[in-house]
Amino acid sequence: MAIYRAIDRRNWDALRGLLSPAVFYSRPGYSEMNGRTEFVDFYKTTRQISAGEHDVRAIIASESVGCCWGTFSGVLRNGDMIQIAFADWYEFERGLVRTRRTFFFPTSS
Repeated sequence: MAIYRAIDRRNWDALRGLLSPAVFYSRPGYSEMNGRTEFVDFYKTTRQISAGEHDVRAIIASESVGCCWGTFSGVLRNGDMIQIAFADWYEFERGLVRTRRTFFFPTSS
């Protein structure tokens, strides 16, 4: 999915282009985000992950809603490795992400 490629490659212009101007984003442990600027700034400056890669295992989508799940492996800003399972729920508006809700879970070792 394009959104994960943009995040994993830290391509903020591409990420911004996938989002509705009024995008809403919610994820555990962080304040809700509203608008493209807050969404992109979260990934640029706030997110505790410095690098990594999403591996999307499955996608279910229609024109207006979708969900996907998979795993993420990466490195935290403190240098620790991280591996989590995630699920994302989306609402789309005119082909852009209008709402995203992320859920994640530690994977077993």
